[in-house]
Amino acid sequence: MVAINEDAHGNILGECKWQDAPIGRGAVKAHVESVSKFVPGSLDRWTVYHAFFSKSGFTEEARREMAAKKTF
Repeated sequence: MVAINEDAHGNILGECKWQDAPIGRGAVKAHVESVSKFVPGSLDRWTVYHAFFSKSGFTEEARREMAAKKTF
């Protein structure tokens, strides 16, 4: 999921994992690192928010990674 507000230079990048296992730290890191593929122009001009949705929840490591990256 990608939502862009060009006037405010803001983006929401979301990912949904519909699987029987909880999302792990690696999936969170990969998602956050993929920002440059989706955000137009310089990252200095944009505010990026991350959203994760999971059928089976998140590992404790993933929760710590999300907290460090200020994701929701």
